[in-house]
Amino acid sequence: MRFFLILLLALFSKAFASDLNPEGVASLYNCAGSFVIFNGMPTTSKALVLTNGHCMKFMKSREVHADEPAVRKVRLYDTKGVVHNFETARLVYATMKDTDIAIYELNETYDDVKSISGISPIPLASDRALIGEQIKIISGRLIVYDCHIEQFVPKILEGDWTWTESIRYTSACQVEGGTSGSAILSVTGPRKVIGINNTASGKEELCSLGNPCELNSGGKDPVNMHASYGQQTYKLYTCLTPSFDLDLTKDGCQLPKKYSPDEEKLLWMKKLIKEYPLLTLARSENPTMGTSVTGTVYYSAKAVEQFELLHLLHYTCHEIGHHLGETTGDLTPRFGLAFEGEADYFSGKCLGEFLKKHRRDFVSDLKTTTRSSFCSENLQCDEFVSLITASIMALTDGPVDAQAAVEGIFPGINQQYPEKNCRALSAISGFLSLPRPKCWYNP
Repeated sequence: MRFFLILLLALFSKAFASDLNPEGVASLYNCAGSFVIFNGMPTTSKALVLTNGHCMKFMKSREVHADEPAVRKVRLYDTKGVVHNFETARLVYATMKDTDIAIYELNETYDDVKSISGISPIPLASDRALIGEQIKIISGRLIVYDCHIEQFVPKILEGDWTWTESIRYTSACQVEGGTSGSAILSVTGPRKVIGINNTASGKEELCSLGNPCELNSGGKDPVNMHASYGQQTYKLYTCLTPSFDLDLTKDGCQLPKKYSPDEEKLLWMKKLIKEYPLLTLARSENPTMGTSVTGTVYYSAKAVEQFELLHLLHYTCHEIGHHLGETTGDLTPRFGLAFEGEADYFSGKCLGEFLKKHRRDFVSDLKTTTRSSFCSENLQCDEFVSLITASIMALTDGPVDAQAAVEGIFPGINQQYPEKNCRALSAISGFLSLPRPKCWYNP
C-alpha cells in the first residue's frame, strides 16, 4: 500500500517497453487505474475507470461505498502515450473488505471519450485469472512490468485489511511505488483486464501497512513471501444487472455488501446469537434490551439506533449471559435467569471469544492508545478494556473506572445491577478468566 505515495524521482530501473500499448491506462494523481468496459456493455453507457479502493481513501475494514457522487481528475493515455483529461461524476463502488477495488463513472460515455480522444476501453474479463497466465502491469507513469501469475493466496493481511483470493506475481514483477490501481493485463490472447495491482512486501513489521503477509486458509501462520500482489476483478460480473449496473443485493453477488448502519448492527447481532443455537433474537417495542425465560434476547429499534455496534454486541452478550451464566450453588436465581453481575461476567467471555473470531472485521474500531493495568502490555487486552469501559459509559452517566472497583466488597451476592465500575470490572474479569469480583460476588 506504500504505492499510495507519489515518488518524486523517476524510476530508472524500468525501461519503457518497445511494444508498449498505453491505450486505456489511467492516472488518478495518487494512483494508477484503467479505462474499462464490461463485456457486451453498450458504448452509449457512461464510461468506467477501475482502480484500488485505497486510492479512493484508506477505509475501515468493513467499509463499503456504492453509488455516491465523486468528482476527481482522471488522465487517460491514448495509443501514442498522449494524455487526455477527464473528470469522474460518480463512485460506482469501493471497498477494502476482502478485496481492494474502486470503480468510478466519468461524465462522458464511451462514445464521447472515443470522439474526444480516440481512446477505446480495455475489456474487463469475466473469467477468473489462471495460474501461469502471462501478464503486464502498466503504471500511471507508463512503467511496464512483465511476469506471470504465480499463485492465488487464500488470505493476505496488511494493517487493518484482509484480502482473499489475491494474485501473487512471479518475481519479475516487483512493483514499485505509484503502481497502486494499475490494471493487471492478460497478454494471453486478446488484451483484457484480469485484476488490479494493489500491494507488495516491504521492510516494515510483518503484516503491517506496507508489508503484507500471507495467511493460510484458516487465517493463521503469517509468512512474508517478499512478493507483489493484485486483486481479482471477475466477481464484478456476479453483481452485474442486464443494464450493466452493479446490484449488491443480486442473488449470487460475491462483492461485499453495503448496509445502512442499523442493518449492519442487526446482521452482527444475529451472527453473535447464532453462536448459541438454543437462543433467538427478536425485536421488542421496549426501548431497552432484555431477555425472556424462553430463550429469546430482545432488542429495540431505539437501542440499535442509539448505540455503537460493538457496544450492542456487548449488551447482547450480557443478555445471553442471563441464560448461559452460572446459575447453580450461590448463584441460583429466583426465576431461572442469571443475576445481572453474572450476566456481566459472562459478557466478557462471550464478547472476547466473538472478537477473537472476527477481530479483522473490527480492527479499525478497536484501536486504542490507552494502556490498562489489567493487561500486562497486551494490546488486545487493552483494546477490550477500553471497549468495555466505553460500553458501560454509554449506559450510564460520568466516567467508568474498573480499577476503582477492585477493592470493593459487597456483603453477600448482589442480585441487582452492580454499580457501573463493578460492572466493568466483572466483564473484564470474565474476559481474563479471573474470579468473579467481590464488588458484587462475596458469598
